Amino acid sequence: MRELNNSEYSELINKLLIFLKQYRISQSSVSDRINYYSLSKVKNSLRYPQIIIEKQSRKELFVIILKSYNLRYDYESEQFLGIEGEFLGDHKDSEIIFYVIYYFSLAKQIIGKGFVTIKEKKWTTIDFNDPNHTSSIWKGTFEVVESFTFLSLEKKGNTTPVKAFYSFFSGTIKYGRPILIGTYSSIKRDGSPTTGTVILEKVNTKEEGINKIKEETNPKIFSYLRNKNFTVESITPTTIDDLPKLSLSSQLVGKYACYWPFKNDRICKSIIEIENTGTVRANFENQLYEGSVDYSHNNSINISMQNAKSFKALKKNDIQAYLNINNYDRNYGMIAGVMITPNLFSVPASFPVLFIESNKIVSKKLIESYFNKMEGQLFEAPGPLELISLFTIL
Repeated sequence: MRELNNSEYSELINKLLIFLKQYRISQSSVSDRINYYSLSKVKNSLRYPQIIIEKQSRKELFVIILKSYNLRYDYESEQFLGIEGEFLGDHKDSEIIFYVIYYFSLAKQIIGKGFVTIKEKKWTTIDFNDPNHTSSIWKGTFEVVESFTFLSLEKKGNTTPVKAFYSFFSGTIKYGRPILIGTYSSIKRDGSPTTGTVILEKVNTKEEGINKIKEETNPKIFSYLRNKNFTVESITPTTIDDLPKLSLSSQLVGKYACYWPFKNDRICKSIIEIENTGTVRANFENQLYEGSVDYSHNNSINISMQNAKSFKALKKNDIQAYLNINNYDRNYGMIAGVMITPNLFSVPASFPVLFIESNKIVSKKLIESYFNKMEGQLFEAPGPLELISLFTIL
């Protein structure tokens, strides 16, 4: 038999879908069965002439649908026939999908695990039978909305009813993705609302899932999930003013010129603005940084900033500043501190900084005099090759 072209396979797929519809098997149920959601495009070769659609050719897709419903196509009679006799419809057992769920336990500093069962793409059970987790069974629903997957569950057994909600990005493949990354929201055992990041890893059988729970966790999973949790205190403030947050002193809010020493006796300058919300914006070496102020330390504040363009990058460009505010007086408008950065200068470095309110006038000579009194103002961590040469000399 000659090889069929793109248009002919398009017609065959359309014919096959019409055949299945006679047995009350809709196009959407076919899409769910084979995890393919471009059947309407595939049927219309005039409007969508491309050979590959959603990573499948029409020939490959035709074969996948036939195998999924245990059918074959007789090219001579141009009929669809059951491989094991007469085709009577879709009598396949209800589909069950298995996953192992991973989360980070903030209290124990370990990765917790559970076994997830999804039945008929509708019902979900999570069995937290990991030895590091208090044994519990959660039951609920599984739902896919556009490109997102949601699990809504409730803890069952001799316990106070507690609910949990999970959300994942699943993209164009709505069911059966090998890995899903998302978040959970629930209540801790002490009653505190909590949320965090979770990973779902697909397994083929229940036995495979149980073995994964028992074996040592992949270090990449630990690294990805570590400390990606957030817990809210179990309190009910009467007013906004009762929120348990140390307010930033109004004396510290404002715009500052930030000075620090660099190589060859050069004094660098940047602009930093501290807002009353605790938000910080700065410009270092013509790069915008954003961050926040932590006001919970005694006699000091910590300013944590990140390059605005690297918030979603795996390798961050961070700056940490620790400022001494002991007996701070706004009349002088100056704060001294230290700054630490892993890659502002391409290598890890630490150096003293001087914050001066932007409306204060301080001569360049006085600023230089301040830094000249310090020895070794800028410390840069040497690279591996430098270390080798240093120790070779020693």
